[in-house]
Amino acid sequence: MLMKFIDLPTITRDQTAEILGAMVDLSCSAAPLVTITPQERCSLPRVGSCREGFARACLDAAEQHSECIPRNIDPQPMIRGLTVHGGLRDLSALLRELLQQVDDTRHHLGSEIFGSSLEIYHLLKMARGRDAELSQVVCEMKTRLRARSAKKEALAVLPAPASDA
Repeated sequence: MLMKFIDLPTITRDQTAEILGAMVDLSCSAAPLVTITPQERCSLPRVGSCREGFARACLDAAEQHSECIPRNIDPQPMIRGLTVHGGLRDLSALLRELLQQVDDTRHHLGSEIFGSSLEIYHLLKMARGRDAELSQVVCEMKTRLRARSAKKEALAVLPAPASDA
């Protein structure tokens, strides 16, 4: 008996088009965002919650002890930057969550599709003696299935990277 696609998400072409349209709109709205090279990314310091807290503490101290800060240093751009940084952190978390849902849905659907495909393959394999054309098709499927399995097995036996212990 073939696996049944029960409670699987269905996304229509119209829904997909709507999501893609929204993503294009989002991309256009994201025009002020910068793009940096991998080398630039490696050279820039990472600013997580600890360093963000440090920056806020510096701003607070500069405000309380403004006599120590030269007048030509304007803290307003830094304040705006911290506000934007916090907003981007929230946006990044939401986008990561959405991407994870997309990946999980694809993984789940792919698993169901592959399981059903295996059942169909086994049924065709049992019936292949009745028809020469079917025997050829099953042979081609077998080759595809074995090629994928061989690749997976080859990856599984690769030596683990040496640790610098």
